[in-house]
Amino acid sequence: MARESNEDGLLHEPRFAYFYSSSLLALEDYDAAIEACVSAADIVNQNFRCVFFTIQAMAYRSKKMFFKAGKLAVESLKNNANYPAAYWILKFLPNHLNPAQCAKLYLALKDVSPKSNSNEAELLQTVLIELAFGGELLGEGESRTRQLVQGSADKIAAKINGVSRSELIDEPDFIILGMPKCGTTSLFSFLMSRPDVVRPITKEMGYFSKYYSRGSEWYRSSFPHICTADGVRLKTGEASPGYIYSSSALDRIVADTSRTKFIIMTRDPVQRAVSSYYHVKKMHGQNLDIESFMAREIALGSSSAFLQKCNFSHYIKEAVSRFGEARVMVIDSESLFSDSSQLRSVLDFLGLNTNNIGKLPHSNKGHYQKPSDKMLGDLQAYFASE
Repeated sequence: MARESNEDGLLHEPRFAYFYSSSLLALEDYDAAIEACVSAADIVNQNFRCVFFTIQAMAYRSKKMFFKAGKLAVESLKNNANYPAAYWILKFLPNHLNPAQCAKLYLALKDVSPKSNSNEAELLQTVLIELAFGGELLGEGESRTRQLVQGSADKIAAKINGVSRSELIDEPDFIILGMPKCGTTSLFSFLMSRPDVVRPITKEMGYFSKYYSRGSEWYRSSFPHICTADGVRLKTGEASPGYIYSSSALDRIVADTSRTKFIIMTRDPVQRAVSSYYHVKKMHGQNLDIESFMAREIALGSSSAFLQKCNFSHYIKEAVSRFGEARVMVIDSESLFSDSSQLRSVLDFLGLNTNNIGKLPHSNKGHYQKPSDKMLGDLQAYFASE
């Protein structure tokens, strides 16, 4: 069917070529999607080629050909520096690349120039920071981090008639420790919208689990230091839900913080397992359909690392034992979406203003077909027995 369409010349129409290649990508026919994009890139106008470079990059990422994906994402940005999808591909690639590959992508990306003061300009700096550290260009990474955070702090301070300070904060005011796929992005977005909170360089710092070697000065410099005209410092924090699974990360947090407060979000473990399956499938690929995958994991019993991560009690007890009950808040994500009094309790816990609470946004909400009742029942039985 694809070849017949090509022979008919339909792929020479940019919109059809886009939908066709995107559909192939969604169907996980990565080689066909790449072939369709290569054909389309030769016939569409210059401003539209970034789309097809990016689809190719997504396909190569799914094929775990990460450096090839990175090079195509860079080509996309050289074609159109204000195309955000390509930045998001690059942002998460350094963990899959060796230092030489990161350094090559960093050097190739340095000359890209999105519109100043745009979201893409900030995204570019964030990506360059990750590539610089991944490429062991430590001076470049540290310098760009300070420039990005200080520039953002200066703008925010000017808006509130406050002061942006160059001194580093001692430690973040709060960390959302977990759990993944339990609404952590929604809560983080809500907190960042508050007038007495300021955003760090990125939501998931991952410092205590993945980037501890960068040093505490880099971590602390990633949080803006802004005071109001009355001298009150705006609070700041991060959300790295993977911390909850790492004993070494928790140990490092204990050693490096004394006042930071911690939030752990939970969710019905069955729904969390389903959501996590689709997240893994989207980000890393998964050959098994959900029914086969869950049947395999249930058969593994307590040896299933996947399902054990959906059973929260052990991880919560470990965090509370390290930090003490006074510094840890555990809350069900569904209650946050349905009950504003729960949001008020979060703000009270963090010492934030409770005026005009508003609602929790639904960020990163997954959309997928409901699994069979049998599979859901099997998962419920599994978690009930644990």
